[in-house]
Amino acid sequence: MYNPYVTSYFYYDGFKKDENDENIIIHGYLLPRTEPYKRGSYKVRITLCQKYPFKRPKMELLTIIYHPSVRINNQELLYCYGCCERLWMPYETKCYCILNGEAMRLFGQDRSAYEAKALEMVMKYSCSRPNSPIFSLKSAVKQIICKKLNFDQKRMNQLPISNRLKKYLNPLMKLN
Repeated sequence: MYNPYVTSYFYYDGFKKDENDENIIIHGYLLPRTEPYKRGSYKVRITLCQKYPFKRPKMELLTIIYHPSVRINNQELLYCYGCCERLWMPYETKCYCILNGEAMRLFGQDRSAYEAKALEMVMKYSCSRPNSPIFSLKSAVKQIICKKLNFDQKRMNQLPISNRLKKYLNPLMKLN
């Protein structure tokens, strides 16, 4: 059975606050753990709106990749946002859309040809993998939110929010 989820780590490369609309913009690299994608890293820009984690973050993939969920249109990378926006939950992913029919067909019919084409794109377009420590994207986002809002465990427990959200926002590691 086809498993669309590529488990990845995240290399944090800084963040800034968008002064116009109060969004937080995170820069970094996805570091997949599976072949053939694990041979490179993929630059991303993630925008957290003021309603995050109740509203899905906007993620922009800035590196070309051959994958069933990413369509390349004149060097612009497109992926699903509409249905994923409706199904967004802060603690799990429930959406996966096929946008690159050719990649999906090749994946299903000739896995070795798919992996060869994906590897060719990885070698041509991906960024080199950093030697610095890496961690999950979820941890990076939580840390940035907590740091930006000056949250600590005591303050978080005083907030009128659900225990599930408090647990989600609980910092697990410190960012410099």
